[in-house]
Amino acid sequence: MSKISQIFLLTLIGGLALLLNSCKTDPNSDIADVQIAWNLVRLDQKMLAAAKEIQQSPDSNYFEAYQHHLADEREFLFYFTGLEMVEAQRGPIPENLIDTLIALKFGPVLADSLLLALLDTVQQVFPTDAAIESAITPLLKRVHLHFPDLELPEIRTHVNGYTPAMRLDQVDQTFAAPGYLSLGLHYYLGPDYRYLSPTLPGYLRKRFSPAYMECNMAHEFAFGLVPTGLLPPRASLIEKMVHAGIRQEVVDELLPNTPDSMKLFYTTSAMEWAEVHEKNVFIELSPDLYGKGYVLHRDYLGEAPFTRRISRESAPRLGMFTGWKIVEAFRERNPDIRLDSLIRITDYEGVFKRSGYKP
Repeated sequence: MSKISQIFLLTLIGGLALLLNSCKTDPNSDIADVQIAWNLVRLDQKMLAAAKEIQQSPDSNYFEAYQHHLADEREFLFYFTGLEMVEAQRGPIPENLIDTLIALKFGPVLADSLLLALLDTVQQVFPTDAAIESAITPLLKRVHLHFPDLELPEIRTHVNGYTPAMRLDQVDQTFAAPGYLSLGLHYYLGPDYRYLSPTLPGYLRKRFSPAYMECNMAHEFAFGLVPTGLLPPRASLIEKMVHAGIRQEVVDELLPNTPDSMKLFYTTSAMEWAEVHEKNVFIELSPDLYGKGYVLHRDYLGEAPFTRRISRESAPRLGMFTGWKIVEAFRERNPDIRLDSLIRITDYEGVFKRSGYKP
């Protein structure tokens, strides 16, 4: 064999080796053949244009700005401005009033100069759709892979400012409405963004990184697929733990390449603490498993920098962590139960008993 032939053969073998290796390490090989159609609308950019018109054109008014830039998002804005709740309380809103009401509710927000500055900042951080699409596409493909009968929502982005207290229940990093899922891009400007409220706890602040975009969306899907309404009216702690664990299992399947610490909203040190103390945590939990008090449930499952019933040094929400471990053990014993079947199980105490969980 000539020297040139040898070089060609070695190059070919090396190329094939690289190709095979890349196939083995491709984190998205499981969804390589999944085809989906989805739509992203940058509502924040439409809001920016409307806000500029309102604030920079003396003759403009809310309704004209709405008609020029936002009217094609009428259905989404009907939910986003809370008009569906008005309908639920007072009856159907006349069709010819909906656009006017949206403009009246949304206009004063767009007239705020601070919101205009925030919208402009978001545009500078997310000038194109590329970063958003790269974060969302694999997630949506896995949603379709695991739940092929589920209609994918329309994806939107929004910006609506910050509340003074900025409690977690006031932070709309995601906003869900029938047929829609929207990302609040002002909550992805980084944990050190200067206009975030100083009252915002550090353990929540870290979630305001763009890296958490797909994680928050995965949790939104999990909440929709495993709603709170599936729990019995007087649920015990173990029932709530397993219910939360099934949600976390959905998140885990949708984000197979994301560290467990991120999926649980843990720091690395909190994740290590939970894993090291898993057995002791379950021993601490055991006497309370069938308890039904609000404070008990809050202490084990509620948002906090640590788990109140364990210690100030503990990882947070250890009831959820343990619930997830129980669900993982249950699936190991029942490998034939697919994710789309798991979410339909409502005998949460039965899942615990059948899991054989022994940390």
